[in-house]
Amino acid sequence: KTSVILSGQKRMIGIKGSQQIVLGWNDEVMFAVFAISDEDSLKVADACVKLLTTTPGSSLLNNENFITHEKCSFDLGLWINTDEVLAFTGGGKMFRNMFYNTKYISIACDLNKGEIAARRTITYKTPVIPTEENTLLSSDENSTTGFVNFPFHFDTEDAIENTFDVFPLDQLPFDDEHDSALAKTMGTGCTVLLHDTFPSHENFISYSYDEDFNQLAVQSSRSVTAFGTTVCIPLKDAKATQQIIDEQMKANSIPSVNGVYTIDENGMEYRLFIADGILYWTNWKNADGKERAIPDNWSGMQMRVKPSPWLRSEKSEMISFIFPDPQKARSILADQLKEIVLTQTVNSGTQGSDEFRLFFNNEKINALIQLSEIGRKLMK
Repeated sequence: KTSVILSGQKRMIGIKGSQQIVLGWNDEVMFAVFAISDEDSLKVADACVKLLTTTPGSSLLNNENFITHEKCSFDLGLWINTDEVLAFTGGGKMFRNMFYNTKYISIACDLNKGEIAARRTITYKTPVIPTEENTLLSSDENSTTGFVNFPFHFDTEDAIENTFDVFPLDQLPFDDEHDSALAKTMGTGCTVLLHDTFPSHENFISYSYDEDFNQLAVQSSRSVTAFGTTVCIPLKDAKATQQIIDEQMKANSIPSVNGVYTIDENGMEYRLFIADGILYWTNWKNADGKERAIPDNWSGMQMRVKPSPWLRSEKSEMISFIFPDPQKARSILADQLKEIVLTQTVNSGTQGSDEFRLFFNNEKINALIQLSEIGRKLMK
């Protein structure tokens, strides 16, 4: 279904569906503008009008960073002007955290046999001091399927709020009022260890009606296939962190056993504790807080993940938001995807670079063909 959504613009239509899309055209070009957040159709249409009325002097083709990106060799390319994205989306917390101190992002992607290889170049607004990210391993290597390192941005109160309101810090059982105090005690980043699936249960609320048709909330529980994770946060001041934890847990009447707080999160058991200057938040029973040497193939990596165990769990909420049939999508993706790796970002002044690779289980077929086949199965 289509409908005209901007009066006076005869060459513009809005497509109503699960996503706002505006098509606009003139005698030389056509644009399709997609909303990537909850923007209303008029705002999307205004963005399309801006594109259609761009003058040669303000054209993207005058941007030197974009021209450098276009001169690169790649099968697929993505160039992002972060200020424009933040302005268009209203600057959601996820984007503000993702694009922290970033001016431009250029991604050159090659589709090879059995893999997608993407080279990312970041242009920073202010110079970045090179740092080495330390990966932490607090449980047996054989029970850890991967890891992701996350940087923290605590320069301003807004940066602190943005960092604590997105993964992984939004998982911690602390009230917002403790964010600033906790930020002062934490290091510059953390490691999230990914383990394996395990049987668990979760609590949820269902609704029924009484004989007078009054709605009744019913507490229910169901068995689920959960996924084990451990958040490992190096601390600058473990004593101060412990004091904040003790005050919060005391206020919620949660007891400590040998320095470990056990917390029920909708039926799933998590443990919160500090060991050797590291704060741990985990639902994995074998995470003991004892540091171990990382495997050689983890060195120099910001992320190394085998997605199959996570995809096969029922706690992969992201899949539910993206695909109408999440169970089917999880099964298809788990069968096709082998491993995802991201190298540590190498920073020098206002430039940074890293490399992302997605490996498929089938190493003999080109990635584009495999992506097409995955798409066909998902849409079938």
